[in-house]
Amino acid sequence: MWMALLPAFALIYVVGISHAAEHCPPAVQQARKILREEERLIPHASRPLAGASATPDLVKAAQLVEAAERACRAGDMEGANAKANAAISELERRP
Repeated sequence: MWMALLPAFALIYVVGISHAAEHCPPAVQQARKILREEERLIPHASRPLAGASATPDLVKAAQLVEAAERACRAGDMEGANAKANAAISELERRP
């Protein structure tokens, strides 16, 4: 019987995660957006999958954005906001 309920629990879990992401501080979405824009500016040949690595500041910013998203999913909005603002600062320092 509990096996029949498993898909329903999985759906509730996924909806809960996406619902939490919707309520992240605005800085998290802003940091994610800036990071995507910066990643698009990297020439295709120098992307990590092509064998070269991204600049250290971009890697650090990506790690901060991921940490902010994890903090948001965990319900730590203050921590998420702080990490996102740190990522934004890191990205704004880029030439």
